[in-house]
Amino acid sequence: MSNVIDILVSLVCIVIAAFLFANYVGWGILKLLEKLKERWGNDEN
Repeated sequence: MSNVIDILVSLVCIVIAAFLFANYVGWGILKLLEKLKERWGNDEN
């Protein structure tokens, strides 16, 4: 049973790490898009 528990713990850690990484990357992309929109808006004006 210890092997099964180890595998489950590893899977949970991987899922949490992937979720946090995706959140971080998504936030960064949103920030970049906002900056690009501001630059384009200033160019149009």
